[in-house]
Amino acid sequence: MSRRSKKTKTSTQKEDKSAVPIQDEIYVYDADAIEALDVAKPWEEDHKYFNRVRINVLAATKMLKHAIQGVIQGRNKGGMPTEIMGLLVGKPMGNTIIIMDCIELPVEGSETRVVADDEKVLGFMTRMQDRIEELRQDRFIGWDHSYPFDLG
Repeated sequence: MSRRSKKTKTSTQKEDKSAVPIQDEIYVYDADAIEALDVAKPWEEDHKYFNRVRINVLAATKMLKHAIQGVIQGRNKGGMPTEIMGLLVGKPMGNTIIIMDCIELPVEGSETRVVADDEKVLGFMTRMQDRIEELRQDRFIGWDHSYPFDLG
């Protein structure tokens, strides 16, 4: 079968979302649905509107690796694990938050807090947001951090 004889999708044809397997839904970016959600703002009426989270395996792996680095760093200093923080990149999909990536923040915390408000960190976050907007359709959608715990 030649390449020309294969069916190709034209720009006017819409992607058939029902053909996307459920495990691959998170990779589909529906700009119209996200825009409609942004306009409707259902979370203003229902503060628990977003009641599900789906996390891409790459993002989960990066969060875990970063948390383990905090444990190692804290133990090497002779104490409790260092609390870490990261930015979550993703999108809303209906009442679900989809996390596609996690970006480590250059901050350290203690048993009681993580502070991400110095100029260096704020500058880093601003540059990362600008870069994300240039390269992806996703956006910053939240943050993650670890809780230090006693390793006994």
